[in-house]
Amino acid sequence: MSPFTYQDGIYRALWDPYEIVAFGTMIRAAMETIKSGKPVDPVRQKLLPPLSKDSTVAAEFQRLAGSQIQDAKLKNLQELGLLLVANLPTHDNGELVEVTILESDVQPALQALTALRVFLGAKLEIETDEDSEILFNLLQNATENFEETHTNVAREQQMYLASVFFAAGFVQETLLAALTGRH
Repeated sequence: MSPFTYQDGIYRALWDPYEIVAFGTMIRAAMETIKSGKPVDPVRQKLLPPLSKDSTVAAEFQRLAGSQIQDAKLKNLQELGLLLVANLPTHDNGELVEVTILESDVQPALQALTALRVFLGAKLEIETDEDSEILFNLLQNATENFEETHTNVAREQQMYLASVFFAAGFVQETLLAALTGRH
């Protein structure tokens, strides 16, 4: 995965097709969590937090704008997923593919990346920067100790989520850099 660059109204980066599939899988999982409607799901609560600490005010916000917020997150996630899938090659030839985002789609893409990272962060129980650093170190260690990591299914799943979490951060960071660097 390369950093995003900007030229002539288009943001471009090179991705491995497997990275596109991993993002698509996690985007779909985030959308399913939002659609589940389970208010007690802690991951869903991170994606759609109360809009006030006052429960009465939060309930009123939810009544007035809750479905609009949910629909906007779903739309942004779906559009990012479709955008990525549109870049998948018809057959894997081992080459990187160019992922392109039009200037008009960059803000919704950034919002979808934020929702994706919130979803993955909640699944990974990341609450602080320290949690993130610990997880990053575990991911590096898992990469170095591939055999050991891949005999533990729960650890392997955690490392998969972590790799997409950190990749989404990289994508978000480089997309923002390309966006702000051109103005």
